[in-house]
Amino acid sequence: YQAQQDLAADHRAIRHPELGLAIQGKTVRGQQLFQTAGPGQVEDVVQPAPVTTALGRRTVKIPLGGKHPGIGGDQATQIQRIESLVDRHVDGLIVLPAWGAYLSEELEHYASTLPIVQVGGRRCSSRTSMVSIDENAAMEIVIRHLAERGIASVAYMAGKEISFESAELFAMFHTQMRAHHLATETEWNKFGDRSVQRGFDCAMRLFSEPLVQPEAVVCADDAIAFGVMVALHSLGLHVPQDVLVVGYNDSPIARTTMPALTSVRPPFKQIVSEALRLLNDAPGSPAHISLAPQLIVRESTNCQR
Repeated sequence: YQAQQDLAADHRAIRHPELGLAIQGKTVRGQQLFQTAGPGQVEDVVQPAPVTTALGRRTVKIPLGGKHPGIGGDQATQIQRIESLVDRHVDGLIVLPAWGAYLSEELEHYASTLPIVQVGGRRCSSRTSMVSIDENAAMEIVIRHLAERGIASVAYMAGKEISFESAELFAMFHTQMRAHHLATETEWNKFGDRSVQRGFDCAMRLFSEPLVQPEAVVCADDAIAFGVMVALHSLGLHVPQDVLVVGYNDSPIARTTMPALTSVRPPFKQIVSEALRLLNDAPGSPAHISLAPQLIVRESTNCQR
């Protein structure tokens, strides 16, 4: 089980083929491990500092955000990181806001002198460019897929309530459920941590107590989905014969669960490509690019009702 928890550690990877650049980060036992790779070389380092890459003749610092504590896992830390990078006279910034962070004042302040691209989250400034995932499209492909499998009822395990992404996905879930005429219950749909433990605890309560139970569970993260699958197994329920399970992010854990997990895959390569393109554009012409994700269908939903 400890090995399974390690597999569930947060993981992300983005690549840009034209630049020959890879940026990969994962949290393992509390440390932030990064791999930065150029053509023909790979270097592993434990490093809280931003990744540096080259775009033409320009040097760009990329301060990754999100859930990673070593590189700015909260708003205050990210503000300090942005100010530190600006003091170093970087030529541009790509910012991934932490969960629940709103960096409007900082991005507005620097937008007139520095090209800035925000990736994901709630748009902080109309003066900066942004690359985001079409969350409506993400939820639509998930719910449509479940409806095509003959599912009549679905539960949703959302991320933290303070996160803009979580709130947006939660709203889209209910919109798509109504559009496909599927049933859900208020007590089935909860906000919480994106962790294996949270998925396990919620699923244990959901499937061991109520008389009416959902036929499928949609999770805001693959780690949550993995916890759900562990709980279902301990209760003697089978995936997908008894319950269908869908994750989000298509992390490595999705390919290592048994059965393998159906998951939403964000367009990582496109995100990197568009962010670098927008960064190279003039600061005075901000744009917002919304990219559609892909549903990777695996065994956890391979059952027709």
